[in-house]
Amino acid sequence: SIFEFGVYKGGSAYLLNKTRNQNDDLFLLDTFEGMPDILTKDDTHKAGDLKETSYEHVKALVGASPKVHVMKGLFSASLPKIDKSLKIK
Repeated sequence: SIFEFGVYKGGSAYLLNKTRNQNDDLFLLDTFEGMPDILTKDDTHKAGDLKETSYEHVKALVGASPKVHVMKGLFSASLPKIDKSLKIK
């Protein structure tokens, strides 16, 4: 399986989908609402950066496939929804 954390407008996701082994699942995780609140002094983005995208845009760009999973939300909320067999709960 392939995971992308932080999809933004989906350019890399599109390429990953086109070049992946078709048996591999592709998990695309993002809030699609921009960066959340800053957590440390080392963060280079501020809250709201990278919000010029949408879940719908990325879904349309990568195309429909049972092996492509576009997940909206914080990583900490999305990851527990994926069980050990790499299926969405």
